[in-house]
Amino acid sequence: MPKPEDNFVTLTSMLGASTGSISVDLQTIPSEPIRFMADPTERNRLEDSIIAWTWRKFIDNPINPYELVLMPMTKASVRAMDVVQQFATQLGIPVPETFVISGASKRGWTTWTTAAVDNVRVIGAIPIVMDMADFQKVTKNRFTS
Repeated sequence: MPKPEDNFVTLTSMLGASTGSISVDLQTIPSEPIRFMADPTERNRLEDSIIAWTWRKFIDNPINPYELVLMPMTKASVRAMDVVQQFATQLGIPVPETFVISGASKRGWTTWTTAAVDNVRVIGAIPIVMDMADFQKVTKNRFTS
């Protein structure tokens, strides 16, 4: 559970207050640690290691894109927007119809993918520290390095 002194909670609160909008800090994307049953090291993996493991599995078997942890991360972000709308309805306040989303690093990936799959509600995306330009070339370079 985030604490009030958490920098992201503070920043999110300031953004909401200064713009007069609902602001949300979605944490534990991806949920971690994760231990993959097929991992011979049997270790608990965190952020970058989770991303790397699932990308390796996908590259080895590109028929199954659901191996990528980015899929559940994206789904969680879409569901978070659903929850915001449901909660606003329950509170009897104006329900946001559109969202501007942002995230840094791994959440930067999720910013891109969430905007791609929900381009009706997402009207702005601010990925931080995650450049997706020329993705195929960058991915090939990372994989071969």
